[in-house]
Amino acid sequence: MKRLRFSRTGDIVPEKRAKRSEEREYRSMERIHSDVMRLIEEKQVVQNDTTVLDCACGSGILSGKMLEKYPFLRDKIVMLDIEKIKLPLDGASFIQGDLDKGIELPDNSFDLIISIETIEHLLNPGLFLKEISRTVKLGGQLIITTPNIHNIFSRILFLLTGELQWYREWCIAQRGGHVFPINEVCLKKILLLNGFEILDMFTTTGRILGTQVVIPIRGRFWGEVWICWARKGEG
Repeated sequence: MKRLRFSRTGDIVPEKRAKRSEEREYRSMERIHSDVMRLIEEKQVVQNDTTVLDCACGSGILSGKMLEKYPFLRDKIVMLDIEKIKLPLDGASFIQGDLDKGIELPDNSFDLIISIETIEHLLNPGLFLKEISRTVKLGGQLIITTPNIHNIFSRILFLLTGELQWYREWCIAQRGGHVFPINEVCLKKILLLNGFEILDMFTTTGRILGTQVVIPIRGRFWGEVWICWARKGEG
């Protein structure tokens, strides 16, 4: 008999399938973090006086990598998540909050806001980006990521089943599952409407659907995740 576990919604998720999904997600996050850190370094996004908001921070892995790479960020990083972080990160503060209800921080608080694989989990992605626009400083920067539903595997899956990759019924039933698929055009549009200038937008490498086999090709038709780098203008 297959082992089962319950999601937060009360739905039953096969343990084996859930475990495989978590393993793939972990590998994908490693590649996302690597690309984000490379972007920060190559574009010199972080300076000595940069203040950072990491939302949602998850377990704080990316904030930890930033502190390791840039020790001068100590006490300048704020991490925010709906669930309390299990292991406090020395050099960063933590705030517990529900991003669907807004960001309970003052206007113009941060030079850089980073949001890794978060917007697709929210009930109101438009409100989320509006709140980011409010809390980032004028001229401040945003790095945001979301799954690339344009890739070839997602297209084939939709053709055959009517479901998008990362938005299949059993995935949504998982705890903290994806809610809204955000495509490239929508993300750009919402950012522009909230006063952001898009500086760069690219994807991570791809991955064969349902496996951990990485395809060393980037772009709309192959990449797994969109990474967008933007700056808050006067708009």
